[in-house]
Amino acid sequence: MDVRLAALSALVVVLVIIAGALGVMYSSLASKYASLKSSYNSVSSSYSSLKGQYESLNGSYASLEGEYEKLSAAYSTLYSEYKNQQVDVVLAAAMSHWNDIAIENVSLVAPQYLPNATLKWVGGPLSGTYSGISSIESVWNKFFNLYETVYWYTIIPPSVVMVSPGVYKAVGYVQFLVAPAAAPINVLVLNVTEVLTYVNTSSGYEIESEVWEVKPLPLTDVIAGYPGQEALAEDAVLADAMSHWNDIAIESPQLVIAEYAPNAVLHWVGGPLSGTYSGISAINATWVKFFNTYETVYWYTIIPPTVTQVSPTEFNVTGYVQFLVAPTAVPIHPFVLNVTEVLTYVYNASAAQFQLVNEVWKVKPLSLSDVIAGYPPQTYVEQQMVLAAAMSHWNDIAIENASLIISEYAPNATLHWIGGPLSGNYTGIAAINATWTKFDSLYEYVVWYALVPPTVQVKGDTAMVKAPLQFVVFPFPTASNPHPQEFVLNVTEILYYNYNATAMQWQIVNEYWIVHPLPISDVAPGYTPGQYQG
Repeated sequence: MDVRLAALSALVVVLVIIAGALGVMYSSLASKYASLKSSYNSVSSSYSSLKGQYESLNGSYASLEGEYEKLSAAYSTLYSEYKNQQVDVVLAAAMSHWNDIAIENVSLVAPQYLPNATLKWVGGPLSGTYSGISSIESVWNKFFNLYETVYWYTIIPPSVVMVSPGVYKAVGYVQFLVAPAAAPINVLVLNVTEVLTYVNTSSGYEIESEVWEVKPLPLTDVIAGYPGQEALAEDAVLADAMSHWNDIAIESPQLVIAEYAPNAVLHWVGGPLSGTYSGISAINATWVKFFNTYETVYWYTIIPPTVTQVSPTEFNVTGYVQFLVAPTAVPIHPFVLNVTEVLTYVYNASAAQFQLVNEVWKVKPLSLSDVIAGYPPQTYVEQQMVLAAAMSHWNDIAIENASLIISEYAPNATLHWIGGPLSGNYTGIAAINATWTKFDSLYEYVVWYALVPPTVQVKGDTAMVKAPLQFVVFPFPTASNPHPQEFVLNVTEILYYNYNATAMQWQIVNEYWIVHPLPISDVAPGYTPGQYQG
């Protein structure tokens, strides 16, 4: 038991010692805990303060980040607008370049290049690479001397891209409508592929390099349905030929002579004007003679004229033309000048027109009946005109109209009255008028007819009509013959006419009125003559 008690006592002592030790340790730990808790509370307070500051800073950061994003977006927009604006500026510069080429102004074109610029010309007589302002200016001057008229347009909108900051490339497909200075009538198109490299300088965008790749094209290749250049030139020449013939017809020497080149030659074959005439003065004199020969001229072409191209600027026109003319000396004798005409035209760039350099006028006179099927011979026409004048004369006598009768005579005409109370020779309008007035005072009533058709002879501008006529007349009553009877004046009439071109009529120059009175029964057996009843 003692052993057990001793062991127990020893255990208690050990436990007491342990408890004491533990108590000391606890006190120490409790003190440390309190210290740590105090430190924790201090750190926790600092943490809370820092956390508040963090949250405040985080809010500021979020706000600043939003502002940054706004500024970044605005910058992107401004930069995009700047680039687009530069594209527009470069495009405008390219457009101005092409326009200044079109107006052929080298003083505007040359300043668009950098001093060390390069122009590479591909195609045509100016092919080559040109470096520096002087060389480039020289080649553009050559181009402008080649073409007198230039228009332009772009086939599709040009494109502009940025190669690097301040460097842009413009690409355009441009067509220039040009008229060569040597032959402006031969209009064509220069199809140009253009590459322009622009550099931004203190003076603006200037050309650093240019590639001008050109290909000439006829208008028919670029304008659907457009007639060929040759066809256009042929139409122009044909119009000039038609104008030439029309100006001849209207007899305008000013218009006709304006159609010739200064050194032109006119070959006249046939008729009184046959010969070769060189130079404006000689040609003008010839046409003036022609116009003086004929007072009226009309024209037409028998078949359509033909146009043949000799060279790009030279054409021949061949026409078969008929001119209906009335001679000035005898306008009543119209006839046709059958003309084979060969006209050689050369384009004169200085005068901007085709001009006659050579003309062959081969002429042959023809009667109207030769060229108009069924048309009566000219002699027949003239005979009918004279016969109509004679018939009118006799009818005016019958209706006793002195003013109509006297208008049919030439001023110096002579009336030879043979037979009856008015026998005599009467010269001049006054004497003839007095004679017919006396005749009208003798007879109240007159009718007439021709026993047989009159005969008519025409020679040049003179004519003669002969006719046996009968005038049935009813005399006025007199004191000695208060109841006169009608009777017949048997007249052999011979009329001589001259054509008066000024008055445009056949006029009587001599008249033989050979009259023999007859009872009406002599010409109409069994007829009882009428008697004047008052």
